[in-house]
Amino acid sequence: MKKVIDKTVNLDLVGVNGNAYAIMGVFQKKAEEEGWSTSEIEMVFAEAKSGDYDHLLATILNHCEMIPENESIDPKEVWNILQRLGHHAHYLATKPVAFWDEYDRSNYRSLRIKAGKEKL
Repeated sequence: MKKVIDKTVNLDLVGVNGNAYAIMGVFQKKAEEEGWSTSEIEMVFAEAKSGDYDHLLATILNHCEMIPENESIDPKEVWNILQRLGHHAHYLATKPVAFWDEYDRSNYRSLRIKAGKEKL
């Protein structure tokens, strides 16, 4: 299944109530925390609701990617990716990896994908 937009949220749905509204609510809250626009969230939801429950779940899961807190990130690789993308002034260039939160890790993953370092 293709992604509606080229973004993911740092979210693990394991343990979330299986009700479609609960899943969409958790996804929306996390997406908003990570800076997604209302229109981006609505695009994912429109696709999710265009089929049955299994389609809804698959669409939401396709836009989730859990990034472990303990994942080692090399600051040199961060800088190389930012240079490759022409984002020399990106805030991650000056924020120490030790202080990154889920939002920063999600941004970094998106940048890695754009730079061709990681698959969707």
